[in-house]
Amino acid sequence: MLLSTIFTPIASTLYAILGCLDSKKTADPALKETIKGLLGTWSRIVSAQEVEGVCWSIIGGEGGYWKVNIAGEITQTERCFSTASYLAGKLISALP
Repeated sequence: MLLSTIFTPIASTLYAILGCLDSKKTADPALKETIKGLLGTWSRIVSAQEVEGVCWSIIGGEGGYWKVNIAGEITQTERCFSTASYLAGKLISALP
């Protein structure tokens, strides 16, 4: 499926960006909802095994590390262990 082919490779990055945006009080709510919508749609159209694989890649630190500046611009940063721990905690808390 086309959406699976497009979104599976970037799902961990989208999740990492969402984690960064969730940690900022000044983040654009429309942007957060857009990313949540993309991830929600992706998770419904792919197999459970594919979602599980991406979840494990997120826990493993894939997806990059991101920050939002005061102007709302999102940029990728160097690896930060506190960010990895934050993302892993958010992912685990979201599991049923």
